[in-house]
Amino acid sequence: NDFNTLTLNKVIEKLLSQGRMSKTRIDGEIDGFKDEKEFKQEVVKYEDLFFADSSLPKEKRHFFPAQVDGIKFLYSRQNALLGDEVGVGKTIQTIIAADLRLKKSGGNCLIITKNAVAPQLAIEIQKILRISPSEISDDWSVLRKWNVLSYQLFEEDSPITKDDPTPIRELITNILLNRAKSGSFTVCILDEIHMIKNGNPENRNKNGFLKHGANHRTFNIQEITKFIPFVWGASATIVANKPIDLYNQLRAINHNAGLMNYDKFKEKYSGSSTDPVDQFRKADEIRDLLTDQGVYVRRSKKEVNPEIPPIKIEETNFNFTEDEIDEIMRKAKNKDRPTAQEMSVIREKIAFAKIDNTINLAENLLSSGKKVGIFTAHSKSLQEIKRRLELSMALIFPGENKKVAAIYGGQDRKARQIEIQNFKNTASEYMAIVISIDAGGTGIDFPNILTDVIVNDFDWSPSDDDQSLGRFYRINSLNPINVTYMIAENTLDRRFYQLLKQKKEIAERIQILSDSEKTIATLTGPEANKRLAEIREKKWAAQMEMSTIDLAYKASGSTV
Repeated sequence: NDFNTLTLNKVIEKLLSQGRMSKTRIDGEIDGFKDEKEFKQEVVKYEDLFFADSSLPKEKRHFFPAQVDGIKFLYSRQNALLGDEVGVGKTIQTIIAADLRLKKSGGNCLIITKNAVAPQLAIEIQKILRISPSEISDDWSVLRKWNVLSYQLFEEDSPITKDDPTPIRELITNILLNRAKSGSFTVCILDEIHMIKNGNPENRNKNGFLKHGANHRTFNIQEITKFIPFVWGASATIVANKPIDLYNQLRAINHNAGLMNYDKFKEKYSGSSTDPVDQFRKADEIRDLLTDQGVYVRRSKKEVNPEIPPIKIEETNFNFTEDEIDEIMRKAKNKDRPTAQEMSVIREKIAFAKIDNTINLAENLLSSGKKVGIFTAHSKSLQEIKRRLELSMALIFPGENKKVAAIYGGQDRKARQIEIQNFKNTASEYMAIVISIDAGGTGIDFPNILTDVIVNDFDWSPSDDDQSLGRFYRINSLNPINVTYMIAENTLDRRFYQLLKQKKEIAERIQILSDSEKTIATLTGPEANKRLAEIREKKWAAQMEMSTIDLAYKASGSTV
């Protein structure tokens, strides 16, 4: 960064030679290994373990160089943010890096993730490391080498007992805090770290220790992680367009910027509340800072695997009858501008009304011997799609007992895990899976299980949509993924889809510009600086376009 550090280096060398300062590990160094070659040789040993049951061709059973670099990045940093795109393999990188660190530094690993994801993550640890289930605990009261807990625990407000009204979150936090203080945890992985982005520090310990005014999840976790030497966050949405959202994540991984005064951090990095472009500029500024410091890294699937097959998007368009439309809009007082509550009902009715068309397409795919995945946002439509598919299976595969898996909110964790494992088993009788967008949008993956996905109904957020499709479109996908959106042309459904499509196109443009930006940023000289400035202007314009769409839609009085 153009600072002259020669004098500082001389002072440090002198203090070291006099024994007045000791050299410990340096962030960014792969301590415990002779050199990078030896480190990579150790990482390669995990390939045999991870790909032991893989259906991939032998020549494909290896980690991508960028994944190995990601493992090295985490292993060598005491605080780090891994922001790889959905499907790149953040779980593989974090688990292997943690295992290498535990082998070097001893201790145990604490992983905090979404409640629904925890059981699957425990299985991934077993698969990646080939260890006994006895080495893994998802019980906060039991310490194991690998401890997989839910974010939900740190906001649980039910009392400890009938006689003790203290919220159980305080008991859990205190136990884990004492373990951290005693050195039990060497590594903490905050999976989907954006789950702890909210919280004004003014609410921290407002009514006594661990008695926060709000945002218990964020502050309780921060109390624990500050006593853990290596803390890494992972999420595809770490550095978004609001830098202020990053403050609590940086504090959780013990980065110095997270220890800044909250108001000063906002003043420095949040940008003007009336100028979105200034916020985009500030987001780039803090992203550059963290990248320069070696704290943050993000790669797209295309960067990691340039040969990844494409994802193909198609539409199946149809019209509802007037009677069907009347039923869908029946309770809306203003059919042009429904209220938020009315819109929610309308969307659910449209989703349910589209099921006939979804089943027809699914039957065609199943009849040709293909497996199929279906997404929906509503529990009623999910259960109906599952029921109808089961009836179809009996007709398409008579006497073969073909089945349908389902992932949905409120599902028993063990039952969910059984469904996932059954569908992943290519030799099983499961030919279809129906997934709730909310419950199945993260934490599960089905690489090379199928090539055809149907989106019965959808979310208008490109990131949520990408998260859903990312369950099947993975870094090691061998074949193109065909995604078909079901569109009811003569309803608000078309408007929803156009909005999603427009935003996805802008998001793709932003991603392309971001990739170019990273390439240019590695160069030096006036021409490189000029080109970088040009790319960022285009990126900010695209981000502004996205922001304008959201603002215009909200101003219209409609809610998606």
